[in-house]
Amino acid sequence: MKYVVRALKYWLYISVLMALVITMLSAAGVIPKGVGQIFNEGWISVAKIEGMFLLVSAIYPRLGYTKASAEVPGEFADIKKAVVDFMDEKDYVLEREDGENLYFRNRFIVNKITRVWEDRLSFERSLGGWTVEGKAKDAVRIASALSYKFSGRA
Repeated sequence: MKYVVRALKYWLYISVLMALVITMLSAAGVIPKGVGQIFNEGWISVAKIEGMFLLVSAIYPRLGYTKASAEVPGEFADIKKAVVDFMDEKDYVLEREDGENLYFRNRFIVNKITRVWEDRLSFERSLGGWTVEGKAKDAVRIASALSYKFSGRA
């Protein structure tokens, strides 16, 4: 279900962005007004474009989100504060805690908007650390930095 919701969010985001760009260009007089004048096939072209957006939106959540392993030795009670402080330095705030699982959100509204409110990083406790789930770029970056920080080399 989470996958479908993400796909629909991205489809809506891309569609609204396209509509805004076309509206601004039309209002500025750069392109003609009216769908029939902008696109050769009129609304049929719009439907084809939306179909392409839907296809990209359906694929993107599979490629754009991942799980990464962060090796963080120690007992949860001993390392929790250090992990929360580390995430605070990376501009993430603790959203909630569920047992030994932690959920962080980005603190900046601009990042939330550009990521279509998919800015959550989930830390699920695993043997030897956590499994970090979220946007691929952020999950891998945070998991690597966290492992490095707690490896004793930092």
